[in-house]
Amino acid sequence: MDGQQQGIRRRRWGMAMAATLIGTGVTAFAMAGTAQADLERADQRCFTVAGGWKDAALVNLTPVGATGAGDGQLISSQVKNDPPVASNVNFGVDTVDPNVAVTPIGSDREVCFQNSVHASVDLVADHLGTIVDHAYRMATPTGAPNRVVDTREQLGGDRIAPAGQLCFAVEGDPGDAALVNITPVGASGAGDGQLISSDAKHDPPVASNVNFGPGTVDPNVAVALIGADGEVCFQNSVHASVDLVADHLGSIAASAFRSATESGAPNRVVDTRRRLGGERIPPSGQLCVAVEGAAGDAALVNLTPIGASGAGDGQLISSDVKSDPPVASNVNFRAGSVDPNVAIAPIGADGEVCFQNSQHSSVDVVIDHLGSVASWAYEPASASGAPERRVDTRYDTDDDRPECAGSDALTFDWQTARTMYGISSRAYEIDPGERIGATLDTYGGGAVQMRDEMECWKLVGAFRGTDGGASFEVDTEVIVARNVATYDVVVAFRGTEFSLTDFRDIETDLAAELTSFRLPDGQLVNKAVHEGFEAGYQASRTKLLNVLALVDFSDVPDARVYFTGHSLGGALATLGSLDLVDELMARGYDRDEVVTYTFGAPRSMTRTMSGHHATFVPQSYAVANATDIVPHVPPRGGDTDYTHLRNMVVLHAVDDDPRLRIEQGDGRNYGGCSNMLIASFADHGRAEYDRRLNITDFVGKPTASISLSGGEFRLRWTSPIEGPCDWIGLFEKAGTLTNASNPIRDRWVDDDGDNSYTTSVGKSWDHWVAYVNMFGEIVSKQEYFPGLPSVSLRRNENCCSPDTIDFYWSVGDPGDHDLIVLFDRDPNVVGPNGYYKQFGVNRVEAKADTNSPERTAIWVGSDPNDWWVAYIMVDDDGRQRILATSRGVRG
Repeated sequence: MDGQQQGIRRRRWGMAMAATLIGTGVTAFAMAGTAQADLERADQRCFTVAGGWKDAALVNLTPVGATGAGDGQLISSQVKNDPPVASNVNFGVDTVDPNVAVTPIGSDREVCFQNSVHASVDLVADHLGTIVDHAYRMATPTGAPNRVVDTREQLGGDRIAPAGQLCFAVEGDPGDAALVNITPVGASGAGDGQLISSDAKHDPPVASNVNFGPGTVDPNVAVALIGADGEVCFQNSVHASVDLVADHLGSIAASAFRSATESGAPNRVVDTRRRLGGERIPPSGQLCVAVEGAAGDAALVNLTPIGASGAGDGQLISSDVKSDPPVASNVNFRAGSVDPNVAIAPIGADGEVCFQNSQHSSVDVVIDHLGSVASWAYEPASASGAPERRVDTRYDTDDDRPECAGSDALTFDWQTARTMYGISSRAYEIDPGERIGATLDTYGGGAVQMRDEMECWKLVGAFRGTDGGASFEVDTEVIVARNVATYDVVVAFRGTEFSLTDFRDIETDLAAELTSFRLPDGQLVNKAVHEGFEAGYQASRTKLLNVLALVDFSDVPDARVYFTGHSLGGALATLGSLDLVDELMARGYDRDEVVTYTFGAPRSMTRTMSGHHATFVPQSYAVANATDIVPHVPPRGGDTDYTHLRNMVVLHAVDDDPRLRIEQGDGRNYGGCSNMLIASFADHGRAEYDRRLNITDFVGKPTASISLSGGEFRLRWTSPIEGPCDWIGLFEKAGTLTNASNPIRDRWVDDDGDNSYTTSVGKSWDHWVAYVNMFGEIVSKQEYFPGLPSVSLRRNENCCSPDTIDFYWSVGDPGDHDLIVLFDRDPNVVGPNGYYKQFGVNRVEAKADTNSPERTAIWVGSDPNDWWVAYIMVDDDGRQRILATSRGVRG
């Protein structure tokens, strides 16, 4: 299998991370169970960042998949043994609310996320960059935030009325830029607020840092210049009263910070709702804007996506990389959400920064420039200025995690088949609504096929669909998983299950009428696919699209989306990959990165549709055990003419034999035979597929040969493992045998225990033997050639007959009509009929002893140098062919 190991690819975890958040919205419709989050209550996760000791690391924190309400904070590793009481982020079940945190880097070059005691949670941490220590003053000696306001506790002030204002002192000098985490809580209605310098409190600018509503807890980092009195202020909007929690993170020195405006207020440079700075941003769109600061300075910007058409994300980038934007995100959004966040990016050579939208949905954006950090004081996390993902606990980053391989092969790949089968089997064991986030080997009961491979895949969705638009109810179950290293996605459909009270899958299987199917290019094909399978797939389609939109890593090089399933699940996967391939390509995947692997699937579509599938999804493979009955239904032929995928792989094996023969062919021609007297349902079972896919001893393909003995053709073949419907055939064909049509004799190969078949057919040189497989394809063939005779002639040495010629010949299996012929001219010129004298080789009188070549003699009365002898084969129809010639020599 050396060739099947080509195309293996491996990626180290964290080197090419895409930033789309998995889990957004999934739990709401599919995940009724409890999430298995990686950070338990009061847990801590420390990680390295670029920068030196005491430099201030800016990190975007995104808690995901929380088991309940809680909060967390970013702290220096210097205080990890005695963490302060504070928070940077708040979270709850189903929330995805990122926020920027700032903390000094410890002496070990690490910072830490400290979870609260309330709930477990997964964490995504993106390092944005670092401010050098001499340009940054910490809010507290430990580097922890300093809670300066909590109006719920009357700390620093009381609840803030509509249009109210609350000022408070912070660490730093007048003119320094204070970074403050603002958390509005308990609002009486929808509203917004902003952090401003106390110097501008009598004439506050129009801007906002936070948005809030009843029941929301959405913190955000704000920046404002410290006023002459050492204070900054929170300015509430006119809409609602609200409580405020304000944590001072630290202050950037005035010499290292240029405010966006003279007053120190944010500068609203974009509001696409009002066509300020640009228009609504389409999927994958980009909007660039000029900001205050020099090229290379780091612009601090508050991003507020609003009015999104669906779930998506976006990022702030330098205009220097706008033609090749990095893969990352600063904000996440969905329809109806208003979740601002602070982002930072180096200002480009043209004085601009850009908002890069993801490919998922269109969105309006509000961009408020807060100010810029001088280039000498700021080090981006990456050369492009993009965030660098340092933690994603949904996909373990421990160095001892096994390396997980992927494939970019453009042919059938054995390791990929094993992995896809393991996931197909897991689809039976993982129930809809199952908790997300764990590796596939940890779910459900039953045997775990391909356990090592399953450790590389984490569950990101499990759901059921029952309404496929048909007259009957279906029961389609789907799981979606993500490879922790390669970012491949797999969609696995469960196969047939039934009980005494639930026959929905059986009804789906039996609804075998043909129905129409719309191709990715919009063409509607009538009488195209199995009605039951189409209904089963359609029942899952909407939920599947929602999940795929949230686990889109098309920007990751070589990442693939696999569709797989066993039995009924394979038929659904076949339809799903065809239906969604162009949708996935629109998101950025290549056509060859959408791949199908099915196992023991029934026929699901017509020959015409199989051809369309091969065009739209060329990397598709149907795997079947040779004696599995299910791939032989529904039957071929008739009005339906059901077929398989074009690329089919058959696994030939025998019970208790640790060897396997793999055979590939055109699935549209795959057929059963009357020789399969008893259908093997056992060979359809998952245990048998698991056994065969774990075999490592592979045997070669069969070979066939033909010979003639005693006037009868003997057909022989060698095949360590014969297919149940393989057959041997004898063909009469002038020229090259190209197909297995119209044999004159044929026989199932497993009807003959000695791998040979003898048949009486008139002798001719236009006969072939062929070994034909279950695809009707010739695996091995050989043309019959009689053992080539040798002939010679020379002058007889007998003194009494000086002009007599002796003929000598040798032939292994002379035919009844073969001739020895004397010519007085070259027989290759004059042809068989231009002879002088001829003899039947089986009727020659004088012969030497049995150990010598046959010979005879003839008197010619002239010099034998003028004569030729030939051996001519003659078939039962009298056709002649010269097989050997020789010119006479003087005796």
